[in-house]
Amino acid sequence: MSDTLQLILEKLDAIEKRQEAIQLEQKVLYRQIEALFSLYQKFEFEAPLLNMRSWVASPDLLAVLSGLIQEYEPLTIFEAGGGVSTIISAYSLKSLGSGHVYAVEHQEEFAKNIQHQLRLHDLAAYATVIHAPLVPVEIGGKTWQWYDMSKLADVDDIDLMLVDGPPQYDNPSDMARYPAMPLMEKKLNPKALIVADDADRDEDKKMCLRWEEEFPLKLLRYYEKSWADIEKGARLYRYEPK
Repeated sequence: MSDTLQLILEKLDAIEKRQEAIQLEQKVLYRQIEALFSLYQKFEFEAPLLNMRSWVASPDLLAVLSGLIQEYEPLTIFEAGGGVSTIISAYSLKSLGSGHVYAVEHQEEFAKNIQHQLRLHDLAAYATVIHAPLVPVEIGGKTWQWYDMSKLADVDDIDLMLVDGPPQYDNPSDMARYPAMPLMEKKLNPKALIVADDADRDEDKKMCLRWEEEFPLKLLRYYEKSWADIEKGARLYRYEPK
């Protein structure tokens, strides 16, 4: 094969891959619109919702989260990393008439803003935002940065845990969200649901695989970006201790 032909084939292959990527992004964006409409149809929001693009929870994840809450009716929800997900969780619990969501945030200003949003939406009775700075914790001989567990003493009997923080960006530890299971396991009820967001990112993929090896988790569903299920990927587990 001549060098010219090889170059042409490589360019054609690059074009094909780019077209596939564009098609996937179109599917993902369309999925966001569908999910957003479903949320507005399901709830009568008392105030505008927070931004749902970039690094925050996407409409597709929020639609899945709301569906899980309404199907399984958890009494206690814990969110590692709060935001618009806390608002949707609280609305979902309000529609059921019971339950409470506890969201932990390491940035005090952001925690205050979420609590303010909850008041605007008249959801303070169903949600609490906890400011807990990231502190060093040692797990298996390695140091991680995780939310100050002393601030979470009153969070217990968790039926659903959403792991969407802390951020991996600018975090000195790989698999920044790994401590969620070793540190929060004792607070989980049997058959509790665990949702790991951003599961298609390299660090979070490794984290999920390590969780599956070390903890009694049953994978119920893998929401893959490649199928436009959830744009950042997510894994849904059930905690099944012996």
